Amino acid sequence: MVLELRLREVLGSLAFGIWSSFGSFFSFYLSLHVQDGISEIKMAEIPDVDLSCVGVTKYGNFIVEVVDPVSDYLELMENVFDFSLIRSLVSRSDFRFIFDAMHAVTGAYAKPIFVDKLGASPESISNGVPLEDFGHGHPDPNLTYAKDLVDIMYGENGPDLGAASDGMLDEFELAFN
Repeated sequence: MVLELRLREVLGSLAFGIWSSFGSFFSFYLSLHVQDGISEIKMAEIPDVDLSCVGVTKYGNFIVEVVDPVSDYLELMENVFDFSLIRSLVSRSDFRFIFDAMHAVTGAYAKPIFVDKLGASPESISNGVPLEDFGHGHPDPNLTYAKDLVDIMYGENGPDLGAASDGMLDEFELAFN
């Protein structure tokens, strides 16, 4: 969310949806650039917005922008990391990789990043479909909640690299063989 605020140079936004618990989560975020706090909150009666259509819609003085956070995050990652170099490793036939999205929102990021951009096999994505209850698990990449990944990594003929991320894509677990 902070990435979206900074990219668009806005002071705040309202986020609905699957951030950490499907449908029930919404929160107001402020950019770190706000020094004096909120002096006023304005509300508007507007028609329903189609959240599946990326773009800007204006209702009088009120603007609604639906964004694609996956493409924005991917663009940022491509500027931070050498995707060509990473792709040269991940797409090799003798390199085996697994990513456990832990049924969190990170599953929406997994295929575009690892498969489409870095050339990993689609089978390298585990638990890649975001679920309301995280598949009866907990999206915290540690030895307790990512035990399945650890078992795969240290099992017979485990992959070369395994990774998992938390539900907000800001904590990671890596395991190497």
